Amino acid sequence: MHDRINRPRRRLLLLIPAVPAAALGHSYLARAEEKSRLDPDSDQAKNFRYVQEANNAADDARKSGAHCANCTHFHGSEGDTWSSCNIFPDHLVHAGGWCTAWVGG
Repeated sequence: MHDRINRPRRRLLLLIPAVPAAALGHSYLARAEEKSRLDPDSDQAKNFRYVQEANNAADDARKSGAHCANCTHFHGSEGDTWSSCNIFPDHLVHAGGWCTAWVGG
């Protein structure tokens, strides 16, 4: 009898931590989708000489093969065209882009 009473309570207790975790994951994705693409003509982008195509960078500091997708600041997964970046937290950057804050990983 005692075990039957506790079984539903145990199930409920196991589910409680899953609800906030699921909500956090959803809110993170929602915030990422709300971000706009970084405008290369914005002051913020110009401060870091951001370009959407790394090959168009007019900067001798760019190493061959360096682009946003292989930078440690880029939050995208393989195959993502646009993603969040530590340098431009309110915007999405192009995976093929580049800026002077590039750090290889």
